[in-house]
Amino acid sequence: MQREEETVCPYCGVGCGITVTISDGVPKSVGGVKDHPVSRGHLCAKGFAALDILGSKDRLTHPLKRKDDTFEKISWSEALSEIASKMKTIVECYGPDAVGFSGGCLCTNEENYLIQKLARKVGTNNVESCARLCHQPSLHALKKMVGFGAANTPMSSMKDSKLLLFIGSSLADSHPILTQYVMEAKNRGAKIIDIDPRGPSFAKFADLHLKVAPGTDLALLNAMANVIITEDLENKEFVIKRTTGYEEFRKLVEKYTPEKVAKITEIDAVLLRHATRLYATSGGSLILVGIGITEQAQGTDNVAAAINLALLTGNYGKIGTGVCPLRGQTNVQGAGDVGASSEFFPGGLPVNEVNAKTLEKLWGFKVPSKVGLTTMEVISKAIEGEVKALYIMGFNPVHSLPDRTKTEKALASLELLVVQDIFMSATAAMAHYILPAATWLEREGSMTNMDRTVQWRRRLLEPIGETKPDLWILIELAKRLGYQEFNYQAPADILEEISKVVDSYSGITFDLLAEKHGVRYPLVDGNSIDVLFTEKFHTADGKARFIGAEYLPVQLTTNEYPFVLTTGRVILRYNTDIMTGKSERLLIPGTDINYVEVNPEDAENIGVKEGDYARLTSRFGEVILKVKITTAVKKGMFFAPMHGGLVNYLTGGCLDSSAKTPCYKWTAVNLVKAAEPKN
Repeated sequence: MQREEETVCPYCGVGCGITVTISDGVPKSVGGVKDHPVSRGHLCAKGFAALDILGSKDRLTHPLKRKDDTFEKISWSEALSEIASKMKTIVECYGPDAVGFSGGCLCTNEENYLIQKLARKVGTNNVESCARLCHQPSLHALKKMVGFGAANTPMSSMKDSKLLLFIGSSLADSHPILTQYVMEAKNRGAKIIDIDPRGPSFAKFADLHLKVAPGTDLALLNAMANVIITEDLENKEFVIKRTTGYEEFRKLVEKYTPEKVAKITEIDAVLLRHATRLYATSGGSLILVGIGITEQAQGTDNVAAAINLALLTGNYGKIGTGVCPLRGQTNVQGAGDVGASSEFFPGGLPVNEVNAKTLEKLWGFKVPSKVGLTTMEVISKAIEGEVKALYIMGFNPVHSLPDRTKTEKALASLELLVVQDIFMSATAAMAHYILPAATWLEREGSMTNMDRTVQWRRRLLEPIGETKPDLWILIELAKRLGYQEFNYQAPADILEEISKVVDSYSGITFDLLAEKHGVRYPLVDGNSIDVLFTEKFHTADGKARFIGAEYLPVQLTTNEYPFVLTTGRVILRYNTDIMTGKSERLLIPGTDINYVEVNPEDAENIGVKEGDYARLTSRFGEVILKVKITTAVKKGMFFAPMHGGLVNYLTGGCLDSSAKTPCYKWTAVNLVKAAEPKN
């Protein structure tokens, strides 16, 4: 018997609709959902390969307990009981803040809501998700300036824009399905500007490519603001009626003339002025922000500078305008919405006494009011002996975090490390207990994509072996901890609670999601509001705030480390490669994801050729990577994919001052030729 079922892709933040063909209970193929509101029937290579992980021989299928340097099988009852007992002991001995939790941005809203609620029942706000590593700066800037930490216009509205400005994003690699809207906009006459130190993956779509020097985006954006003001390109009526803080901002950017900034950014003043005029006079411009500008020391300031441009020109409140973060994971938006954050409760409410009291009335237990530890703070506190236990769901910090040596040291110091995942990740390999989770087709729940569209991912298959849905695992653990507040029967029950706790999800129910491909929040009288800020912003007075910041020059290189390394995505791989690395159709024979791109001039000066191996060193560590020679990177700059397991032995150091997001986008390194590593 054959049937077709619709669900949601497990990969990026676009949240594409997938049709799964199932024959005699076995999934055979996938295709796009033609009337899906975002993907419109399209899938990328990763989407077409999404079934490959289901039957992988590497799936975790039984609960495992560490025994010396190996693992032994253990029953679910034993595993959960032992974990609960050890967690209770740690809390009793060291206090609740000795425990940390991490949600997963591939996990559903219900799963993330439950793990943050569990953390707060334990008595700590030490709960995070991988949003901390990518777009937390976007959240900080958006909440401060416009009052709402999400996209203000649908992704499909790119086709309605008169100009698209991409900054810090290689859209063709990270979100290839969205390029359909870029081409549609171009065909309608829209201009495309790409600001990125690399190319030409997405730059080939652009009318202008500003190949900015690494780490100088803020200076560039401030210079664009300077041009808008000095050339009288502002929307003065919008600025007067709908914003505050203009005069202070105007004074700040006075000194950022294109001529002065050209020396910093390596962007010619004439080109910068041309790009700015195009943006300011298009009649409808949209800025799309990628992790290229958020994973920097001034990540929040960078996003704020982009918002300032939109406010100056009145590019808010209309279809296809504003500033939107290009979220990387399928539910990174939702994870933050439902409270998987050490600084925000569900609904984006700041962690404080007042909001804790409000939650206490809803949940029926005392909620901690002290801001918790961020991801990087947890790592530091583990090394210092203050954090004793970590419970990690669907996240691979050993592979993901900067300064991998430090992360490994931190996790090795823990008295209890529990990892709940589908494969044996580098993090799971260090765990005391491994809990095997069901995959995307073996569990269900809601997902929220990058433009606020909430979709229901349907369960189409039974979990294999002894794997269990993440919700089941969390509920059973809560029971063994003695918590009666977690007696949920189904994901729909948790969504109902979310809709009561999170204002923006009010009115979103399982029944509503079952009827449609997706519902974009917020709802007013049962109807989705696609475009935000048409009349007022979500601030106390309804006005947006200009927030300027000085560009802080950073000496990226030294005599010892004379080059700049940046990291990012490539099209056929995804995050830490745990899933895409199991798909043979995505793995090109003879290639290794652990490589470094080198400019031809640098390669000649260093003495390396295509296919050679090179030793890269930084003040945090050293690795050997295969060399690819390309003009895609600027002279003096290297690029390595974030998906390889080695590059984060090199990264580390600075954090964004506001969001505490790691600075992956520039690390001072040196590179010399090396012998091929022995396996």
